[in-house]
Amino acid sequence: MIRVRPFPWISLLLLMGCYAIVAHVMATYESQLVWLYGGLGGLAIALIYMHPLTDMRIFLTRWFSSDTVAFCMLIGLAGFASILLHWFKAFMPAMLVLAAEGLARLDLQAAGYSDLQSFGILMGTTVLGLSVGWGLLTLL
Repeated sequence: MIRVRPFPWISLLLLMGCYAIVAHVMATYESQLVWLYGGLGGLAIALIYMHPLTDMRIFLTRWFSSDTVAFCMLIGLAGFASILLHWFKAFMPAMLVLAAEGLARLDLQAAGYSDLQSFGILMGTTVLGLSVGWGLLTLL
């Protein structure tokens, strides 16, 4: 008997819609390089979600071994948070894509897809979402 794995259609359609929104935001820029940056950003996000940092304990103990480093990291995170809140409109599409791609990756992992299969599906959804967004902007 052939076992058919469930396919997470809802989360991937949500991801494709998020990338269509990002394509709408990217279309406001006059430079054509923004499309390359969008594609490379999608590739980078898919690669990051393919191999997440699994052993954070070693990473955190190395970075926070002294109080000075912890204090500097706290100041840096506070500065990043203030920049993020100040430029909330610019960061919103990126946060939207990160959340949707994380959900899609978790659904793919729960369905039993391998890392390479998940990467291919996420990249295909990225390209399809950016293409749909560009196509809708061109037609409308």
